[in-house]
Amino acid sequence: MKHCMPPRPGAALLALVLALASHAQVTIDVFPTLAPNSYGSPSFAAWTDNAFAALYGGSLVAGDVGTPSYFSVAPATLAATDVFVTSFPSWRGFAEPGTVFGPAFANELGNRLHFAFVADGHGRQFALSQLSFAFGTTDPAHTLDFTFAAGDYNYSASYVGILFGADNQLGGGDDLFVTSGANTQLVDAVIGRGSGNAWWPEHTVGDGLSDQAVLDLTAAALLPSLSTRVTATYTLDLGGGDTVAGQAAVTIIPEPSTYALLLGGAAAAVVLWRRRRRATT
Repeated sequence: MKHCMPPRPGAALLALVLALASHAQVTIDVFPTLAPNSYGSPSFAAWTDNAFAALYGGSLVAGDVGTPSYFSVAPATLAATDVFVTSFPSWRGFAEPGTVFGPAFANELGNRLHFAFVADGHGRQFALSQLSFAFGTTDPAHTLDFTFAAGDYNYSASYVGILFGADNQLGGGDDLFVTSGANTQLVDAVIGRGSGNAWWPEHTVGDGLSDQAVLDLTAAALLPSLSTRVTATYTLDLGGGDTVAGQAAVTIIPEPSTYALLLGGAAAAVVLWRRRRRATT
């Protein structure tokens, strides 16, 4: 009769420790950043390239300082006017941005708050299809809140899958990049320029307002709901109930120096609206 040795008490514990270690190694680092408007701004593609170059290179900046395609991490506190996208030229709350920031900004269409990220399996592979996203705010109206479900992201120049080379780590010059194909492809890491949102100051038909007045009026209207805490969370569902999340947050408030400007812009808009209403009547 063949006898089998009972498992040692430490074997199950060792297996549990190894499993927990594998879980702990998967990381998602999230970086808030202000991007050009992804819908129409001419510098957005170059900004996306700079976002990837910075995060892949282990840096938090890339590109030429003083250009709209420059990538950097946003400060912990932003002005409401930093998070405006428009259908007319603007940049960080200023209409006619070419006269304020220089000719390179003349055709920009505002700014969107993005949350770029680096997801690294540290030896454990995963697929982009396993990634989901939640953008939440403390704004009572929750006008900016939204989510992306697992499966919504696809490999592209904006969300690059990375297969490690012989050194089995991010970087080193021997990695392979996945920018197309099924989002179920397993990779060792993903770098994304990230998802985000913004308010949209826009003209109504026949409002008679200048572009700057529309920006100022929108900012003034947001005052009751600010400050607004914005929290972005990326989650990887690794299967079997195993998930990993990465999170970052910023606070959006009117800068103290802009209160007078915002309220003055709102007052001017109200006066103009009343004049137009009287003239129409």
